[in-house]
Amino acid sequence: MSLNSIRLLYLETLYSSRTYSSLSSSDSFLNRDSPKIDGQFGWIVVMSSLFISVLDDGYAYTCGQFYEQFLAIYGQTETITSIFISIMNGTIYAPFASGLIKVYGCRTVSIIGSIMAITGMLLSTIFDQSIYFHFITIGLLAGCGLGLLFITQLVIITVWFDRKLALATGIAECGSGFGMAIFAFISDYFIQMYTWKGAMIILAGFVSTCLVFSGLYAEPDCPSLTTSSKQALNSKSLFCQVLEETADFSLLWTRKSFLLFVLSQFILNLVFFTPVIIITDRIRRAGFGSTGASIYCCFGIANGFGRILFGFISTSFDVNNLWLLIVVTIALGATVWLTNLAYTLVTMQLFYALIGIFFGANVCLTPVVLVDMLGTNKMANAYGIVSFFDGLAALIGPPILNLTVNNNDGNNDIYSTSILITGLVSICSVLFLIPITWLHDDHHHNEEAKMIYKNNNKKQAGIEDFLIIPLFDSDVDAVDDIVIDKSVCCCLDNVVIIEVGPMNGVEF
Repeated sequence: MSLNSIRLLYLETLYSSRTYSSLSSSDSFLNRDSPKIDGQFGWIVVMSSLFISVLDDGYAYTCGQFYEQFLAIYGQTETITSIFISIMNGTIYAPFASGLIKVYGCRTVSIIGSIMAITGMLLSTIFDQSIYFHFITIGLLAGCGLGLLFITQLVIITVWFDRKLALATGIAECGSGFGMAIFAFISDYFIQMYTWKGAMIILAGFVSTCLVFSGLYAEPDCPSLTTSSKQALNSKSLFCQVLEETADFSLLWTRKSFLLFVLSQFILNLVFFTPVIIITDRIRRAGFGSTGASIYCCFGIANGFGRILFGFISTSFDVNNLWLLIVVTIALGATVWLTNLAYTLVTMQLFYALIGIFFGANVCLTPVVLVDMLGTNKMANAYGIVSFFDGLAALIGPPILNLTVNNNDGNNDIYSTSILITGLVSICSVLFLIPITWLHDDHHHNEEAKMIYKNNNKKQAGIEDFLIIPLFDSDVDAVDDIVIDKSVCCCLDNVVIIEVGPMNGVEF
């Protein structure tokens, strides 16, 4: 190909945006060479996210103890009573959360989430005449607040970290497991000492400290919206601003790999929380009594350990994060299967510790794989979409499981079958992940992009032509319409144009 012609290199993965982002002066790209990235104040943000994770997920994952109280108080079926837990899975509100983040930033949204969660928890102690009130107070209001906290604590990490993203995510998210271990004991203690209302008020006080930690959610000197976007938004109403920036679902049909990933996550989350939700029920059926808190504790600690361990593996070793996620998901499903062999307290603790490790690893690797696929610029939008479908699946799955058990009078064979189905569905979810590895080779494109950038910096024989890199599938058809401005580099929409000199031996 002539050196004076335009060379087109199509990169499907995030590496196109992440490698070349530092070359653009546009504020829509994050400068990954900034000294703030992968260090300094970023670790303060990680610690803040860690403590919020302890409080946020610690409360959410141990609501099974309130579930037992509500069963006894309101006399409803297990299926109806479990609905408030399903609704409380605040990730269903994630697209709305991503819109708020784009307009107001992680700090403000996290503070709003804290206030909503506290309000919902406190109102549940006032409007307690029926279980249906808890669908609104704990499920909808507190769940939405917890969802905002959950999304912001993940997005803020992707803003501050690049090479150490997996490790930082693992550290921040390990608080979820440790929070579950801690709240398993204190929730049970407070319920016994002060009834469920007193316990809820005390836990709301704990969650209120999220307001302090949210205040530490500073962001690098990189605005989340371009200047032109901000000027346009300032002229619109609050509702229109948030609505316009709410998750763009067009990613589902413009990115085949992302669509497959969403389908996989939806199927997995139909049963993903089943091992957590059924802990209390399994303990009661097995006759372990008060020792059930120890199983919650084993699961929680192992959960936190799994997030740190696999975050370290992803960061320290040259591994394909997508394949690592596939292996972890298969291991999770197989371990859930094996819980049918747990007939003693020790074996139950062992199997739930293993489930906790793979459970935590899956949560840790999911945002990392998304960044690998789409880049940090699309993280809030992409994770909002994924979490929305995760929430829908979690809303559907647990009630169906409870309905199956109730209709069979808790028959142990049927109960064991439901566990086998849970494991099978988990393993089947990877059938949508494997084709993603066929669509593109992330590592190959990353190395190719680095090579081209390196040659560009050498300024060999002067500037003689341009390299045009469309970042997304939809940009390919628009390449011919771009007017090339002969400058060092420029960014037009989602296309980066870079001047390159002769690159002998490089084939396109």
